[in-house]
Amino acid sequence: MAWTSAIAFLVIGLAFLIDRRIGAGLAALAALVAAIVFVPTFFGHAERGGRTDAVIAGARLDAEACRDPGMPILIELKNGNDRAAVKRLSFTLLGRLKGQTSVAYRAFLREDRVLAAGETSKICHALLPHAFAPPRPEEIIPGNYDWSVDLSLVDFAGA
Repeated sequence: MAWTSAIAFLVIGLAFLIDRRIGAGLAALAALVAAIVFVPTFFGHAERGGRTDAVIAGARLDAEACRDPGMPILIELKNGNDRAAVKRLSFTLLGRLKGQTSVAYRAFLREDRVLAAGETSKICHALLPHAFAPPRPEEIIPGNYDWSVDLSLVDFAGA
């Protein structure tokens, strides 16, 4: 986009040097094209952002919901959008040692199950040993961490 703008400014500037009427016509044409491209792009991003913000994600330890000790982390994904189903999600499961702000665990995950409008999905997930930041703990105790989810991609059906 920056290259296109730079070239347009150069061409319009040269046209103004040759003939002001041609330069003014090119400037008007460039403004029209910019408006045609900018308006749908701007409003499209706002609409997609609003729909993406409708998905709520969280993670926590839950021995009741996740009975398998090898999969102790409960990840909840809620589609708060009232019209569109979620086809695919990509997210990061983050773990911070309690009382600390730095991330000690980071796993990039995705969910391909369709999440209908208004539906909540609960997934039990195992901890990946290679996802811990060095120095990796000798013994992994999930209760020593505060767990959270950071959404990176939300793909809606029909979007």
